[in-house]
Amino acid sequence: MAPSNAGAPAPALAPPPLPPAAAEWVVVGGFPDDTSVALMRLDTATGALSRVSTSSVGGVAPAYVAWQQSAAAPADAAKQTGASPFTLYVTNHARNRPGTGITAVRWQAPGSSGGGDAAHSLAAAGSGGFVQVPDPAHAAVSPSGRWVLTASYDGCSLSVVPVLEGGRLGLAATLEEAAVGKAPHEVVFDPSGRFVFVPCLGSDWVRCFSFDDATGTLSPLGRPGRDSRAAAELLLSPDGRFLYASNRGSQGGHNSIAVFGVCPSSGRLAPLAWETGGGAVDFPRHMSLAAGGSLMLVANQHSDSVAVFRRSAASGLLSLASVCSTAGAVAQPTFAGVVPWPA
Repeated sequence: MAPSNAGAPAPALAPPPLPPAAAEWVVVGGFPDDTSVALMRLDTATGALSRVSTSSVGGVAPAYVAWQQSAAAPADAAKQTGASPFTLYVTNHARNRPGTGITAVRWQAPGSSGGGDAAHSLAAAGSGGFVQVPDPAHAAVSPSGRWVLTASYDGCSLSVVPVLEGGRLGLAATLEEAAVGKAPHEVVFDPSGRFVFVPCLGSDWVRCFSFDDATGTLSPLGRPGRDSRAAAELLLSPDGRFLYASNRGSQGGHNSIAVFGVCPSSGRLAPLAWETGGGAVDFPRHMSLAAGGSLMLVANQHSDSVAVFRRSAASGLLSLASVCSTAGAVAQPTFAGVVPWPA
């Protein structure tokens, strides 16, 4: 039976952090207006995930979290001092009610120099830390760190938000349905930052854009391809050999993580497995890799939990390591990702 720390009480203060080789910090966000953002610690040796603290600084309906390193704290300085904060960008998926938009949050690892305790590791960014955009379900930061792009499947639109000095947010520009498609669900940059890919659930296509990082302009590329089937989220392994797709059990489907091999020469996919974790995968909304790609985190929206899987770098296959309940901290979790370690 897989170990579980479901229902474990959250301590008031976090113990001193383990070295980066042994632990990583995980942020979990959720769907309801009144839920919190939770900070958790992942033991990369055992795969156990434990709750550390919760915070409401992410605003209402903190459904997704994206990040860049602050321009005021460049990577070299962070590595030298271990005290540089990061800016997290939280999507407030409040369906155009008050508070719908993006909230900037400052992140400092507990126990690091200047970081303080876990209760204060997530803090409001202050003036310029919130901007209204049409009901964002997903966000991505450009590789340059100069822009935050959001997708709104309810609003059938994309928004481009400039990142100003200190991680503050500027006014958004929005592309409407005619240029995007119906129900855009996600925004994915290619590593160069020159191209953006947007899966549209309502149109059954992936919309491709070129992106001008100097101006923040998106330009459609060609005619989208169609397919009658679509997964909730796609994740490529660090070496590009395996592709993972989260299948949500609605409309007769099943809850699983589909595993595909990727042909390096043609890019064709070969199905390898559909991992359910013995029922631990329940309406998987988001997934991410941790511990250098050896672990996978899966946010289960319907069971208020995050499942941790071990991942074989050789075969790409998954095996359940642990399940952590988010009940009482994050309702209907829709995001679980490892935040950067500032050391």
